[in-house]
Amino acid sequence: MHPIRIGIPIVLIIIFILYLLYLILGKKDKKTIRSTLYLGLFFIAVWVFIFLLIFEVSLL
Repeated sequence: MHPIRIGIPIVLIIIFILYLLYLILGKKDKKTIRSTLYLGLFFIAVWVFIFLLIFEVSLL
């Protein structure tokens, strides 16, 4: 598997975590943090599911 297929998602997840930290430490608006967290986790879950389907990665 090409390293870019692993590198880009990791970078995007790190950016998402940094954005969440900014919201937690800077904005402190619980409603915005909660909605952003749920939407981000849903997006990551769908992305992982599609990734596993496309590349037929075995979980075992």
